[in-house]
Amino acid sequence: MARCCLHGLFFCLCIGLVTGWQVRRSGWVTMFRILIGPHRGRVVEVYDVWDGRHQIRVRLDAEAERAVRDVFSFNQVLREKAANCESSLERP
Repeated sequence: MARCCLHGLFFCLCIGLVTGWQVRRSGWVTMFRILIGPHRGRVVEVYDVWDGRHQIRVRLDAEAERAVRDVFSFNQVLREKAANCESSLERP
């Protein structure tokens, strides 16, 4: 029984690593536009998702990360299309 569980765990780990490798290899990055607050209009990269809280953490700056001011609800951001991400990384 324990052996079967270990095999299943190993399989899930391998699938997760391969999927993550494919995403990084293709250059896919999840970018969102902030809709409210002082960072409104900025297009930022997501580095953590809190599904249970319906929130994401985005890359703003080191101080915002330390103070946990880089957290936004799902309804406070809008996913950017890949073509728009590169041209709109600066603050408007």
